[in-house]
Amino acid sequence: TIGIIIATLVGTYVFFTSGNPIITACICLSIILNMALASLLGAGLPIVLKALKVDPAIASAPFISTTLDILGQLIYFTTTIYLFKIFI
Repeated sequence: TIGIIIATLVGTYVFFTSGNPIITACICLSIILNMALASLLGAGLPIVLKALKVDPAIASAPFISTTLDILGQLIYFTTTIYLFKIFI
């Protein structure tokens, strides 16, 4: 829900400043996917680490932030390439 709200706010701003609906769609879709993945990874990784007998409090924060940085960029670039192939 937060991803949709933030994507709507940012998308409105981007659309009125750039006027390009494809760029707006790329950014909105990327935000929604990135925030959904962040929620899943942030909730699921400590459970997996606990099952592996690793202290989740120590290992979660660096692993989650690094993974989300990398995956966030991959989501954005993949979404952009995919939408540009469809519409341009």
